[in-house]
Amino acid sequence: MKLVFEMEDVPTNPNYPVRGFQYSDAGVRSGPNLLSIQQLIEMLEQRDPQADERRETRRKSLSYTPVLPTGTLMYASDDEGTLEQLVFEIQSSTFDVLYKDEKIPIALPFPRMVVIVELDTIGDQKKIDTMRVFAVENDGKPITADTPLYMFPYPNVMKSSGSVCWGQNSRLMVQSIQEVRSAFLLFFSSPFNEDHGVHTTHGIQSFRQLMGKIQDQPFNDEWLISSKQTLEESLRDLSY
Repeated sequence: MKLVFEMEDVPTNPNYPVRGFQYSDAGVRSGPNLLSIQQLIEMLEQRDPQADERRETRRKSLSYTPVLPTGTLMYASDDEGTLEQLVFEIQSSTFDVLYKDEKIPIALPFPRMVVIVELDTIGDQKKIDTMRVFAVENDGKPITADTPLYMFPYPNVMKSSGSVCWGQNSRLMVQSIQEVRSAFLLFFSSPFNEDHGVHTTHGIQSFRQLMGKIQDQPFNDEWLISSKQTLEESLRDLSY
């Protein structure tokens, strides 16, 4: 059976301008059935039952990520789900930072940042194996694969790879991937020293001296130095 719809230039009945005919497999025509434009649209939009069944089958094969932290940009895992990577954004803000053995924290501006975390599953926990931090411009634009990365300007991060230096501290263990963002914020609560140096356009080599110069100011992107790579290029780097 097939359906044929006709509509004249000047319909006899403007409220039902469409005429529908049915043709049997033997070629016998029945009709016409008068239809409005809306009725025709609704008929054409009706789903094929087989298409619905196919969609339900495809839905069963969907693979969901775990619930991810606020600000997540990307998530990836290996086939077994035992190695995971999480990429998330930290907005430019001011954090109270301790320097070495000093007891009074200093309010220090931080740039907008991209954090790349790699986790290994160990039993029912996840170990943060590597954590890389880069700065990005605080230009209000969404972060994409082509977003240029800048060196993290302060110490305790290797400037070439962006890897966080944990020093004598053991790698952090978390119960779920949702805790990773909170674990990263512990990085700011640990005392900073001069390891891996300062990289800003100020040209100041001493972190303590830089802290005194820029404390209580908003972070200025003009202080940043390019890492000469995009987010995608950093993710493709397997040597860190």
